[in-house]
Amino acid sequence: MHRGGQLPGHDFAKMSGNQFGGWIQRIERRHLIEAAVLKRGDRPLHHLLQCVEITKQALVIQLRSAHGYPDVPVVAMDRLQSAAEADRVGRAKFAFNSQFKHHHHYMGGARDRAFFVRIAYPPHDMPAATQRPDVPLMLSVSGARGLVGKTMTPPVAATYAAAYGSYVKGRAGRPDPLICIGRDSRPSGDALIRAAISGLISTGCRVIDVGVVATPTVGVAIVQHGADAGMVITASHNPIEWNGIKCLTDQGVAPAAADAEEIIRRFKAEEIDYADVTALGRAERTRDADEVHVARVIARVQRAAIATAGFRVVLDSVNGAGCHSGRILLDELGCELVHINGDPNGFFAHTPEPTEANLGDLMASTKAASAAVGFAQDPDADRLAVVDETGRYIGEEYTLVLASKRLLDLTRASGNTDELVLAANLSTSRMIDDLAASYDNVRVLRTAVGEANVAAAMQEAGGGLIGGEGNGGVIWPEIGWVRDSLGAMALVLGLMADAKKPLSEIVDALPRYAMIKEKMDLADVGGLEAVDDLLQRARSALPGGTVNDADGVRIDIANGWVHLRPSNTEPIIRLIAEAPTEAETKTLIQKVRDATGL
Repeated sequence: MHRGGQLPGHDFAKMSGNQFGGWIQRIERRHLIEAAVLKRGDRPLHHLLQCVEITKQALVIQLRSAHGYPDVPVVAMDRLQSAAEADRVGRAKFAFNSQFKHHHHYMGGARDRAFFVRIAYPPHDMPAATQRPDVPLMLSVSGARGLVGKTMTPPVAATYAAAYGSYVKGRAGRPDPLICIGRDSRPSGDALIRAAISGLISTGCRVIDVGVVATPTVGVAIVQHGADAGMVITASHNPIEWNGIKCLTDQGVAPAAADAEEIIRRFKAEEIDYADVTALGRAERTRDADEVHVARVIARVQRAAIATAGFRVVLDSVNGAGCHSGRILLDELGCELVHINGDPNGFFAHTPEPTEANLGDLMASTKAASAAVGFAQDPDADRLAVVDETGRYIGEEYTLVLASKRLLDLTRASGNTDELVLAANLSTSRMIDDLAASYDNVRVLRTAVGEANVAAAMQEAGGGLIGGEGNGGVIWPEIGWVRDSLGAMALVLGLMADAKKPLSEIVDALPRYAMIKEKMDLADVGGLEAVDDLLQRARSALPGGTVNDADGVRIDIANGWVHLRPSNTEPIIRLIAEAPTEAETKTLIQKVRDATGL
């Protein structure tokens, strides 16, 4: 890293600064690179620059201190061009030691300082931009998602909400059902929630707007208010250029697959039962939903034990909807909170999916703060990733295992010997099966991907103790039927308090596998129409394996498994494999690639 003075060379490409907080499009980060901020006033600073895919679209780059703490605000940059020739999607590849200059406008335009940055690590083989005009509106059991201003617009939100309002009227059997609605912190959420409320009101629905809250908080609000349904304006872990609509039933759970198909059919056909002018609905606001949700969690955990432990916790809320409720929860549990990216402004400080590649700040901050644990939420706070006290990324796959272990321990310690049911989707690690096998009379149900499917399996089994997905989503029925990062945090902290051991020791005592998760753009594999053929060819990848085609194709063999499936929420296909070692996992991945031609 360059430590001072003028950068060598003079071949700069100019970057025009967008006013901070302006129209920002977030493009996925792919690599870490080193950079140096030469001056901020008269004081030299040195930072790590998160490398993002370079496109002609506006984008966000976060400058970070070498110690892991944010020191310079997010830099909003527009129309970045380099000396390199851009390809057809507007991507520019920077050569090793490329240099550029950026005039950064701080919020309010009060200050304008020049930053000189040197790329000191070449970002090789960056994939094509996700900001593509040909991406359709994604409609699935997970709701609707699209690109803001293209496939997800206020008219689309109004129509989808009106279709759902009409559906709820039919199910409720009355003309004025009550619907709770909330949104995550994305800047596009304000316009979309207003449009959705208008659509609901136009069909005669009464609406309670609970504001910017986590998705599971809307589920809790539905039960609190005795509502007939709920709706959340969110695109979950998707980048900022996406937004979406998620529907919830009167139980606060995503609709079952058949019901989701009916909602989609109504939306496509614009089969809407608009109310007469004298029977239009009305909307009201409430702003206590976070407090109600937190109180529900606190009432079901061992608060005194956690508070006595006095944990120092680093929480990365990625500027999402969990900022407020996450802070309240940890304060109520007596934790000393170090909150990073805790302003719910919707401009995500890093790629929002809580995976290891995106959580460098959390890992560094957890270690630097001598914290007991680090937690990462996604933008709508339904998923949770965990970092141990050493700064090691434990991962999303362990979240469900740790939370499940806590409830299994508590249940068996109470003297309950009844059969206990856990549920997980087909893409979730075998660790949950190994954990269940270590207790008497516990079984695991496997379902298609999607929390609606996991929740439905538990309900059909009579409730279930806990369920979730390997993406960090934990469904704790006593709190609600939606994945919930708040409940997951409380369970992990309770496990730590009871064990009286560092989190690293707890994790190291659990089964361990090597998992690889890959994703490919559908456009690169022949489009959606090519998926069925790919899945058919995948069936022969592991001869003698057990094939489950409930959701794509999963094949289990003695020492591992692979799962190939199209995403419900993005125009991609996912390939996931797990085995005892990384080498074995890579072999499984390659066998599927060989069989399918991927």
